Amino acid sequence: MKFASIFLLIVLTLQVHPQEKKETTQSIEKLIANAKSSVVTVVHAGRGDAREGTGTGFVVDKNLIATCLHVVGEARPVHIRLGKGKKLEVEAVHAWDRKLDLAILRVK
Repeated sequence: MKFASIFLLIVLTLQVHPQEKKETTQSIEKLIANAKSSVVTVVHAGRGDAREGTGTGFVVDKNLIATCLHVVGEARPVHIRLGKGKKLEVEAVHAWDRKLDLAILRVK
């Protein structure tokens, strides 16, 4: 039984082609680079003595940002910071779902 397990492990290891592994690594790196550009920082007026609070979100469509509803809270000024430092004003909460803790923000 032990020999069969070791044999199976060796056979499976030999089935992995180095070229395929390299292509997978490159595609993961490309995926991360593409995804990174859609991640944003959601900045809101702080609660109590806090000056501001932050959370994250991501671009889902032109002028639409998805984030958690608890990040934007209720009736606090919110703006978006893109990865390169550009600031976008939030026009409105386009849609929300309290149960899912999801908010879609419309930006200028």
